[in-house]
Amino acid sequence: MKSISATALYSYTQCPHRIWRETHDDPALKDPPNEFVQLLWNQGIQYERELIEQQKTEISILDLSKIPAEERLSRTIEAINNKTPYIYQGYLEVDDLVGKPDLLELQGNGEYIPIDIKSAMGYKDGGNDEEEPKLK
Repeated sequence: MKSISATALYSYTQCPHRIWRETHDDPALKDPPNEFVQLLWNQGIQYERELIEQQKTEISILDLSKIPAEERLSRTIEAINNKTPYIYQGYLEVDDLVGKPDLLELQGNGEYIPIDIKSAMGYKDGGNDEEEPKLK
């Protein structure tokens, strides 16, 4: 059985045919990512790592990014059971659903929320203290 990921759900919302193509098309026929897209991915990964390294000194973050994939689920569950405040690059799996959130943050009610780390802010400043920030 193939797992359903957040990426697959997003792809489906963009184009329902995309999931079928990603599942059934020959990967060898796909164009490789262009240099600009690759640059954006690399910059995003670098930004994430730098941000986590900076924050490790201020808050308790468990970094699972260097843990082998086959161990991440058990280490994520262990961290959740231990109420680790922040879990970076954890792995979640329930039935055929999987998730690989950038960061899991423990809330006051004992539940975790996923946080998506982005290198660009989603808002631009309103210009002065009286204006609300606006979506970019």
